[in-house]
Amino acid sequence: MGLEISNALREADISPFIIRTFNKFSKVNITRANEAAIAEEQYTHTKAAENARKNRQSNSQRYVQKSGVIYAEKARQIIA
Repeated sequence: MGLEISNALREADISPFIIRTFNKFSKVNITRANEAAIAEEQYTHTKAAENARKNRQSNSQRYVQKSGVIYAEKARQIIA
């Protein structure tokens, strides 16, 4: 789209300064749009990884007896 507008500006006898300024402006905006798309994609991947990590961690929150003997009564209290 920027190229089409740039060509139209050349055909309309617009000053070279304005054409150069527009070309710089359009290049910057195209670059920013590409960077935004990449950032959005990376954000999506990051959120997916965070959700997967959260699911893994929440599914494995079990009580682990560190030392000694665990009695049935204590186990029932932990479960309840």
